[in-house]
Amino acid sequence: MSKIKIFLEGDADVNYIISYLNHLGHQINKNDVIDLDGKDNLVHKTTDLKKFTDSGFMNLVIFDADNDFNVRKRELKEFMKEHDVKFEYFLFPNDKDQGELENLLCDLINPSHLPIFTCFDAYEVCISTANVLYRSPNLKHKIYSYHYSLENFKSQTKIDFSKTDHWDLNHIALVPLKSFLSKYL
Repeated sequence: MSKIKIFLEGDADVNYIISYLNHLGHQINKNDVIDLDGKDNLVHKTTDLKKFTDSGFMNLVIFDADNDFNVRKRELKEFMKEHDVKFEYFLFPNDKDQGELENLLCDLINPSHLPIFTCFDAYEVCISTANVLYRSPNLKHKIYSYHYSLENFKSQTKIDFSKTDHWDLNHIALVPLKSFLSKYL
């Protein structure tokens, strides 16, 4: 494996990337995966980005595209220029569309467990129409509800993406991420 440092938005992203790299047969040192606790905290890592580059590491930034892929891409390019740092980047869900890690995870759901999502969808409709004061759950809630429905949450606080009866880590939706990571592994 090449010397890489991977910067991610949060702990769910870290958990997923480590699991996915393990699935691909790449053991990664947990110190090489950095949880930024939010994309806006990348600015606090500019010194590290420069230090890692100078030490021969390849910096990888994997963020959510959120509501506009092109805006997030432009922001990352401007960040590199403004702070004189180097990194390669990938934007969830597929490095071309808007969205986030959870959009990708929805594609990885084992089809035999899709009834969980059907129930959740009905719940969302019920909440959104019951009272204007209620907050409708977001996609993160949907993924964690899926996980919660399949696990003993007291013993399993992090999602175990290696469980093939829950997640399909060979799904075609992972081709863009696999291609990106393969360049640096």
